[in-house]
Formats: sequence, C-alpha cells, structure tokens
Amino acid sequence: MRRRLKLSRGRIRRYVDRALLTLPIRFREAADNVMVVVESQPTQKDRAGSRRAVRAFEGALIRQDPLVGIYRGIPLSERAGYQLVTPDVIAIFRKPLLRIARSRRDANEEVRLTVLHEFGHFLGLSEREVEHL
Repeated sequence: MRRRLKLSRGRIRRYVDRALLTLPIRFREAADNVMVVVESQPTQKDRAGSRRAVRAFEGALIRQDPLVGIYRGIPLSERAGYQLVTPDVIAIFRKPLLRIARSRRDANEEVRLTVLHEFGHFLGLSEREVEHL
C-alpha cells in the first residue's frame, strides 16, 4: 500500500505562487480581479459544476480524476459592464491533490497544470481548448 503524501497548505500555496510566475505573459496581464486560493476539498456545488463541464466536453460523462481545482467566476470573454465586483476565484484543492500525487515533485507539477488550466477558463477557453494549453 502506498503511503499518502503529506503537504501543508503553506507548501501548496508556495507551489501556487511558483505556478503563477510561470504563466504565459498574456495570462498574467489579463489576471485582473482574480485570486488563487488553496482549499481543503471541493464543495458539492464544485463537484456538480465539474461533472457538467465534463459532459459538455465529451457529450457524455467520462471517468474523472479527482477534482483538484476549479474556476469560480465570469470568464473574461463573457464580461460586459463588469465593475465593482468581488474577485473571481481559482481554488486548488489540497486533499484530492494529495490523493493523486506520489511525490512533492508530482504535487508541484499538478498544481502548475491545474493553475494553467483554470486560468484558461478565466480567459474564456472551453474545456477542449484548455486541454491543448
């Protein structure tokens, strides 16, 4: 039986900070009024939204890996008159991440890929489009 990886919220936050520094310049320039947070695990609402996105992507529900991140907000491509609102949120989920990562290096890479993926949604890219980032 494989031992579960143990990483603090602070360590994952450092991985997020590193990932933000590696985002393409167009992502960083567009990152106005969005914050990235580390949470323990997704809510039921997050899970339901994720299942809908997967159905829309493939036309049918497919096998899903644990949900390790989600974008909550209105994509840039859909905004009109978007002023004086609370920031959009990209959440990275610690517990699902620890279930799939085999090492700190794996966790760091998964965080990087997830931040990139969710920023793609922030920019208005579809599930199919973010898979090609």
